Amino acid sequence: MRCDEIQSKSSFIGESRPTDIEEARGVHGGETESYFSAEEGDLREIRDFIRTQDNPFTGRLEHHALPGTATKAYELPPPPPGHRSPVVEEPEEAEEGWESRITDNKEEKKEMNPIDRPTIVTGPPYPTIPSTPADVGGIGAPVTNPSYTSSTYPAGIVSDVGGSNPQMKCIVLTGFGGAKNVKLMMKDRPQPQPNEVIIKSRVCGINFQDIMTRQGVIDNPPKTPFIMGGEVGGEIIQCGSATTKFLPGDRVIAFPEFRAWAEYVAVPERLCFKLPDTIDFQDGVALALDSVVAETVLFELGNLKPGKTILVQSAAGGVGQMICQMAKSVENVTVVGIASGHKEEDLKPSIDVFIERGVDYVHEIRKFCPMGVDLVLDCQCGEEFSKCYSLLKPMGRYILYGTQSICAGESKSFFSVARSWWQVEKLSPLKMYDENKMVAGFNFRHLLYKQREHAYIDEALKQVWIRYLKREIRPVIDSTWCFEDIPEAMLRIIEHLNFGKIVLDPQMRADSEEAALSRGLNKNLSLRPESTSESENKTLESRHEGVGFIEAIKETLMGGGK
Repeated sequence: MRCDEIQSKSSFIGESRPTDIEEARGVHGGETESYFSAEEGDLREIRDFIRTQDNPFTGRLEHHALPGTATKAYELPPPPPGHRSPVVEEPEEAEEGWESRITDNKEEKKEMNPIDRPTIVTGPPYPTIPSTPADVGGIGAPVTNPSYTSSTYPAGIVSDVGGSNPQMKCIVLTGFGGAKNVKLMMKDRPQPQPNEVIIKSRVCGINFQDIMTRQGVIDNPPKTPFIMGGEVGGEIIQCGSATTKFLPGDRVIAFPEFRAWAEYVAVPERLCFKLPDTIDFQDGVALALDSVVAETVLFELGNLKPGKTILVQSAAGGVGQMICQMAKSVENVTVVGIASGHKEEDLKPSIDVFIERGVDYVHEIRKFCPMGVDLVLDCQCGEEFSKCYSLLKPMGRYILYGTQSICAGESKSFFSVARSWWQVEKLSPLKMYDENKMVAGFNFRHLLYKQREHAYIDEALKQVWIRYLKREIRPVIDSTWCFEDIPEAMLRIIEHLNFGKIVLDPQMRADSEEAALSRGLNKNLSLRPESTSESENKTLESRHEGVGFIEAIKETLMGGGK
């Protein structure tokens, strides 16, 4: 593609931006790529047109609003091997209409008529989400995050466009067990497979599933070492040859099965979901997975209606907070929340009745609700199942969306997993039939990766964004951590200290004030000794080679061990 086709649509703004231009330097032996400025709507069309060309222009497209406002930029992919960038000369004087001047390596200056404007090919449409006035909390206004610049990169980390074998920071699990097996490493940036996109990560999410992954108590875990993490938000910077849904520059939330905790993430396109421009990355990651779970268990499975009473286990966690907020959007719903005692004050706005963890909550609930509750949402399982099931009214529903009780310490424990599995009541369908009660479950991981219900997740996320813009829910972020402090961030979840979502910032420096502030939250804690000896776990695994950890426990308890 010739630059005059872009130049006719935009105004050249030169090569004098030392901060931003560093990210466009070095692809072609040190040559500096050109930058263009245009109206935001035109800028998107230019970007989309560039993607369709065999010999694309590279660099950076920027939209500059009024003085003092943020700059919106769209990163462009590197050119094909052997491509030589055109040299752009600034016009001698301002010109009107579509006239422009440009010098290519082998072409003379030319002029472009408006009739010759190239056809613009855009990506698939995305539903318009109603926005609220920008002057009320700023939710309705497009957002950018000025803190994400090339100057925030730690020393030794390459920029978006680099030379051969550029490196990235990532968090790698070297073996199942405690925090000592989680390492910060430098690895080669990934290249996309035909059906994948590459995301430059801005924010990564942590949830209890990551703790279970680290301990090796999920079903069919991958072989170590591997990059951890299953939630990331960022911009797409490169697309595989077979992708059709997204273009470079698109803002997305993605749920890769693993590999999310890295500066650059390769993700199958089907696991990426559009993030509206009016929602920043931190809020998007804090809302996405947790709110999809809450939306599903409350309304799809729980059939929540006005006048009902619900019981929420771990009400102060990321999912718990989304459940409480969404439930309060339904008229005359009573929310009973169970959480650690020190979180009571923080929980007051989102629940009606607080019960401290460890208290006999069955007895407490019977005091003010003798008939029981209409809906129980449980992420613990184990012995909690029998208690929660006993609290259901006739026509009540119990929904399990997590199994946190199997994680009793820093590393996996044969006894904690076995106890959790053994304590679950073996429920007969006839018992539910006689008692007019219902039991259901929701496993986000299985729905997305095994059952491949990507369309359902996409629709649920759209409902989440609408709820956010209608102010029915708000993100609750407990703390933000740098990659270097991932063991302490995980400890905060294991000890049930977090109120809301914990996120990682790949650009945060370990020596920054923000990182020190997060570390201060855990100043009275230290990593606990592993609850189970390594030899005990290795013995179990060797006896059941090729069988998942949980399946091995079941075999042992049922007398099927070797």
